[in-house]
Amino acid sequence: MLLAIRISFPTQLASNDKIASSVYPTSRDSSYARPASLAPEALSAIWDPSSKGKDIEFRLSLIHQVNANSLSLSDCSALMEFAKGSSLEADSPSGLYLALKNDVLKALSLQDFYLKTLKEELEGIVRSSAYGSGLRDYAMQYLATIQEAHGSDAISVHWEIIAGMDENLAAGAMIELLSLNRRKPLSLREILMLKTAAMKGIEDGKCDLIRSAGIQVCGELKVAEAEPYAWEIASSEASSVSLRIAAIGALGELRTTMPGASEFLKQISKTGSQRLRLPAMVALNKIRN
Repeated sequence: MLLAIRISFPTQLASNDKIASSVYPTSRDSSYARPASLAPEALSAIWDPSSKGKDIEFRLSLIHQVNANSLSLSDCSALMEFAKGSSLEADSPSGLYLALKNDVLKALSLQDFYLKTLKEELEGIVRSSAYGSGLRDYAMQYLATIQEAHGSDAISVHWEIIAGMDENLAAGAMIELLSLNRRKPLSLREILMLKTAAMKGIEDGKCDLIRSAGIQVCGELKVAEAEPYAWEIASSEASSVSLRIAAIGALGELRTTMPGASEFLKQISKTGSQRLRLPAMVALNKIRN
């Protein structure tokens, strides 16, 4: 049994003041003249209840035509209400319907004047269990995008989720923060907090998703304390394939020196299951280089 390894959390997060209105461009009114070629009546087919019989792929094609800063305030409000709608359309596969909502949020994130409102709406989605996990994950993704572009407090809700009880959602929050760190480095304090949360996910997590996310974060952020856990999981056939893939990747990121690890990875890369071979080969290359 491995001993639990802990990293102390900072006593509290830095204060998150409300975003000043000056962070974002000035709001525009509903009379704004749309510069895009997409006509208002065509765009409304996405959210108009009378369009529920329309082909979902047609509606996806409409939202893909939306350009940056091309929507009016009324357009944005209608699209946001559609994205927050809880009912699935009977004739549309749920995956495509969720993809449409994702693309709607993406289109809204391109409207500079609407970003402050969008941030508030997305935070509401993330915090509410009334919405599905897929939409809440998308909301965290676009909040990270807003953080990247504007340096606001748009990721404060991610830390709330990580500190909460929903492990699946917390896993998504950790991965979004890790992804954001690649594009726009987090502060040293935030990195420490993310490392701490990742280690807690590995040690105490009840589901594979939070443990996989924790291992991935610890590998990429070079948390040496996670190496014994990664080795134990990677070498155990009792662990799920997805969890072992994350652990193998972490061994490579950490340039593991665990006894027998390199030999194990070499064997897996040749004779392991098809899904484990490539991760093992990539890990070996990182260890050797």
